[in-house]
Amino acid sequence: MKNILALTITILINLTFFGQEAQKIDSIRVKLKELSKDYPGLNESVEFSVSGVSVKEFVRTLANNHDLNISVAEDVNGIVVNNFANAKVSDVLIFLCTEYHLNIVFMGSIMAFRSLDERAETERLRQMNRKPRVMYDNSSHFLSLDLKNDTLQSVLKEIIDLTMVNVLADPDVRMSQVSVYIRNRPLESALDMLAMANNLEVEKKGANFYVLSSKYSPPPKMEGRPTISGYDYSSIGPLEVEVLKSGNLNVSASNASIKDILHAVSRKSFRPYFLYDEPEGNASVYVENVSFESILDYLLNSSNLTFRQQEGVYLIGERKDEMLRTTELVQLENRTVESVLEYIPAEMKSGVEIKEFTELNGLVLSGSRPNIEEIKRFLFSIDQVVPVVKIEVMIIDYQRSHSISAGIDMKLGVGETPEKSSYSVGSDGAGATLNSTTVNNLLKAFNGFGAVNLGPVQPDFYMTIQALEANGNLKVRSTPILSTLNGHESSLTIGNTEYYLEVNNNVIGTQNPITQQQQIFKPVSADLSLNIKPHVSSDEQVTLEITVSQSDFTARISDTAPPGQVSREFKSLIRIKNGEMILLGGLEEKSVNESGRGLPILSRIPVLKWIFGSRTKSKSKSKLHVFIKPVVIY
Repeated sequence: MKNILALTITILINLTFFGQEAQKIDSIRVKLKELSKDYPGLNESVEFSVSGVSVKEFVRTLANNHDLNISVAEDVNGIVVNNFANAKVSDVLIFLCTEYHLNIVFMGSIMAFRSLDERAETERLRQMNRKPRVMYDNSSHFLSLDLKNDTLQSVLKEIIDLTMVNVLADPDVRMSQVSVYIRNRPLESALDMLAMANNLEVEKKGANFYVLSSKYSPPPKMEGRPTISGYDYSSIGPLEVEVLKSGNLNVSASNASIKDILHAVSRKSFRPYFLYDEPEGNASVYVENVSFESILDYLLNSSNLTFRQQEGVYLIGERKDEMLRTTELVQLENRTVESVLEYIPAEMKSGVEIKEFTELNGLVLSGSRPNIEEIKRFLFSIDQVVPVVKIEVMIIDYQRSHSISAGIDMKLGVGETPEKSSYSVGSDGAGATLNSTTVNNLLKAFNGFGAVNLGPVQPDFYMTIQALEANGNLKVRSTPILSTLNGHESSLTIGNTEYYLEVNNNVIGTQNPITQQQQIFKPVSADLSLNIKPHVSSDEQVTLEITVSQSDFTARISDTAPPGQVSREFKSLIRIKNGEMILLGGLEEKSVNESGRGLPILSRIPVLKWIFGSRTKSKSKSKLHVFIKPVVIY
């Protein structure tokens, strides 16, 4: 009767367990169907024929080949011996969960595989929540330890809390498991015994400060090195390859053959490759958490070899091989492609064919992948927004004149009353006085300074200029607005052209000479030209190269002679901030005119000329000034 009851209870427990597992599998199937809408890799087909591969490695390979985020717990065990033909990835995952009693915990796009073995899960949770047994007697200062597969970090935390002594562990051993049983030993002696029992060493750094570290430096494992598909690595020198859950690799090698490192890394990470040319030489490598492609870059960078991935297979050979050449269009976003080819260093262009594709504002690169990647990095570094500089220019002539008239003006006429004699002295100057600070600075500049930085001017500044022009103090010659790219010259020319007659007389023949006359009208130009080349720095300081040239006509000595010319020119190199206005001046033109009139003969005799005539003397001065205001536009 008792046996029947026990058998019944066992059957009920098993039915309950399998019923719960069936419900779990159904929920996993529903969740995978929902995820397949966002992750098409779950609906892709697979063809596998595997034997003797662990469940962990099999699931990781599925994740890599179909772009899935999968994590496998340490308690997942089992060996896969199956043949899958045209099976969906989601069906394969459900099969694994059913066959090996696994559960999938969904966290967003991440699928975490856990074992459904309740005893293993219970033991894992118990071990995680277990508090290390650490006892300390404050009176005798003795320490007792009863540890069994406890993490070193949790043990040291208990020791620090009880003894108030800082005991730290190196990151390499912090999460290692320790086991020891110690009764009533002084703290330092207990730490020595703990370290000895777990292949650790303890070092006293100071008062109440100890550090636990590994007893041995982490040399690569030389004995018992595993083999992969019959390939023995024990003869190739120190080499360690570890595949992380993320798919990246930890690789440690000391003076190992590059070929052997490549073979070990590819086989350990299940990355197939094909060698057109074998790599030569040795390498020492120590890298952590790097991708397979990065390791290939490191190994092949100093050689004439490169690699290319095609249909899941990594092809490795010389860079000039046809199968390894790459052609790519690189488009620029922020600047024109014209003249970019001139700036690429010659060493980068070696072995790469480069063509400009003006219609798409890009370059077509054809060559080995490493060389193309190097050129792409350079192009992206110079593909920046080129600022446009708007240059507001105002060209004015500031005029000052002074005239004096003195003497007696007599007019004789029948039936007319002679006009009274008059003496006058006149002076024309500034007819407007404005209290604006900007105008005051402007007037000071007119009176002797060659260049003044007016800073950011307000809109009423231009109204002040108009008022001065209306008063006759100055004449605005031109107010252009120029625009150019940073580092490019912008120019303005305003001119006038006049013509003069040139006559050529040619005598033809000797006995009966004939004279031929040829008249040619030749042009002469008088221009006002302005050339500005801006350079914008990173802090928006604008350096301006300025050249101003002005030429004017003077009176002709005869009707057919060319007109006279006077010219003024200056060059400046200045630096101002974005939006500030600079005033440049100093191109001065002077003229003096003296005239007189009066009675013949008497008006030319000294002293008498002031009685019988009048004299007029006038002076005029004109200065050319240029206002320049650069505005940077991105």
